Amino acid sequence: MVPLVHEARDWEHGVFMGATMSSETTAAEAGSPRSSPTSSPARSASSETAIGLIPPLGDAGIDTDGLDFAPAAIAELLAVDADGWKAQLPQVRAHLALFGERLPGELHGQLEALERRLG
Repeated sequence: MVPLVHEARDWEHGVFMGATMSSETTAAEAGSPRSSPTSSPARSASSETAIGLIPPLGDAGIDTDGLDFAPAAIAELLAVDADGWKAQLPQVRAHLALFGERLPGELHGQLEALERRLG
């Protein structure tokens, strides 16, 4: 549901991404998602999406030289599943609620902004 590579819009969005990022379980695993750090390439001519910025392919973004991937496969790796993100919003809200009053208001604002962007 998360593109292979995506980047934050700004500092607050990056903190929100880090606070709410999880990884899906694989066939070999069971249980709930686990937290996972992310990194993003430098900003260039990135595409704006509901969840953040997707860097372009090629010289100004993701170098795919030498990779044996069909263009359709790369497009799938960078796709944003808006319905999947909407389905995860209750879990994200519940996770952030665990921090109670200690959670910075900016993170609540980022969640509300994500909900608006997803529609």
